[in-house]
Amino acid sequence: MKGFTFFKAREREQICARAIVVSIICLLVCVLGVRGMTVDVLDMYFINESSAYVVVTEKETVRIKSTDVLRIERSYAKTVFTGNPIEMDKIYTQKGFIYLSSADTFAETGRQLIDAVDTDPTGETVWIPPKMTLDENAQLARSLDYAIGTPKHYIPLIHLFIQIQVFIFFILILALFFLIFPLGALRKKISS
Repeated sequence: MKGFTFFKAREREQICARAIVVSIICLLVCVLGVRGMTVDVLDMYFINESSAYVVVTEKETVRIKSTDVLRIERSYAKTVFTGNPIEMDKIYTQKGFIYLSSADTFAETGRQLIDAVDTDPTGETVWIPPKMTLDENAQLARSLDYAIGTPKHYIPLIHLFIQIQVFIFFILILALFFLIFPLGALRKKISS
């Protein structure tokens, strides 16, 4: 049993390489699947009579109120490739999330929605409703990881693809670990 290793070095490298290639292919399929089901926001406007915001997406028109907002994540102005400063905000609602860029045509309306909800802007990057803890709100936001206007039959598929991505990342890290740190060499170092 002296010098016993589970796999020889070349076999271990081949198995790890195959696992990495398969994982990358599966990861690309999942990313393309989520991207293919993502719905973009085309316009957003405020209706004064009903105090509601109408979000026009590629698939449908969704009506939201300020009470539907569950979380706001802000990123303050950052310079992008063009040299122009851009702000990216993410508004989580009960009907999905909205990405809001300061370069969007509906950015001003999105700002109005944020200001209607967060009446005391203290410079915090994350706003949550006053009655919720940050952990409860983070759990709720994870369940809303789809864009507003996404058809209902796509939502379980999006959740599935995201869970598969997490599993694939775990497999990739494990394969890289076994490729970089061979267990046979570790056993020899420990035994000597």
